Amino acid sequence: MVLLAAWQAVVSAGVWPRVLVPSPGDVGRAFVRASTVHDGVRGISDHLLVEHLAVSLRRIAIGTGYAALVGIPLGLLIGVVKPLAVVLEPAVTFLRTLPPLAYLSLLVIWFGIDESPKIWLLLIAALPPVAAATAAAVRAFPPIWSRRDGPWVRGR
Repeated sequence: MVLLAAWQAVVSAGVWPRVLVPSPGDVGRAFVRASTVHDGVRGISDHLLVEHLAVSLRRIAIGTGYAALVGIPLGLLIGVVKPLAVVLEPAVTFLRTLPPLAYLSLLVIWFGIDESPKIWLLLIAALPPVAAATAAAVRAFPPIWSRRDGPWVRGR
C-alpha cells in the first residue's frame, strides 16, 4: 500500500512524464481494457490479455522443452564421455556467455517473423544452462554409484 501511495505521489508531483510513469489508475484502466470487451473492442489487437499470456507461455514451454530434450542428453554426454567433454564443453560455455537477443535479428532473417524465431530464441537461451547444469550434476554424482561393483548391485 505504501508503494502504491509513493507511486501516486511521484506521478502527482510530476517528477517524470506520465508517458514514462503513468498513474496507478491509468495502469488499472489499461489492465481492465486489455482484459475485457469494451465498446465492441475485444482487448488488444482483438485478443484478451489472458490469450496473449497463453501464447507466450506456450512459446516458453516449447522452447524450454526442446532445450531440455537436447540439453539433458548433451549434458550427460559431456559429463560422462571425457573426449566429448573436451570438445563440447568449451562450445557450451561460450554459447552460455553470449546474450541470446544478439541472435534475434538473424533468427528473424532465417525463419521469418512467425513463431519459429521466437521458439528458437528461447531454445538458444535455455540450452547451454541446461547442458552445463546436467554435466555438472553428472560429475558431482558419487563414483561408487556408477561402478558395477557398487553396494546396490543385485545379489549382495
